[in-house]
Amino acid sequence: AEELQDLEQAQVGAETGDDTNTDQDISLEQALEKLAQAELAAQKAHDDLLRVQAEMQNLRRRTEQDIEKAHKYGQEKFSAELLSVMDNLERALDAASAHENEAVKAIYDGVDLTLKSFSDCF
Repeated sequence: AEELQDLEQAQVGAETGDDTNTDQDISLEQALEKLAQAELAAQKAHDDLLRVQAEMQNLRRRTEQDIEKAHKYGQEKFSAELLSVMDNLERALDAASAHENEAVKAIYDGVDLTLKSFSDCF
């Protein structure tokens, strides 16, 4: 009778142990699955980080190029406008050179000085 009870307890213990192992196997499988998911998420986050860093570097480079172009073309536009002013001053000198009037002569001298100082800037 005692042997029968010991045998029943051993079977119950074995069944319980098997259930525990099965639970542990399920927990291990779940843990491995979660680990794999976490590794995928970490890889995706790393890829996203690299993409963002590359985009920031490209943005910085494009911004620097835009600033250089703005300086270059801004100066060109300004210079072209100043050349137009110089042309107008030269026309004024040509128109005033034929006059003998003292008032026109004074204006001629002033425009001539302005044109010379303007030319010195270039």
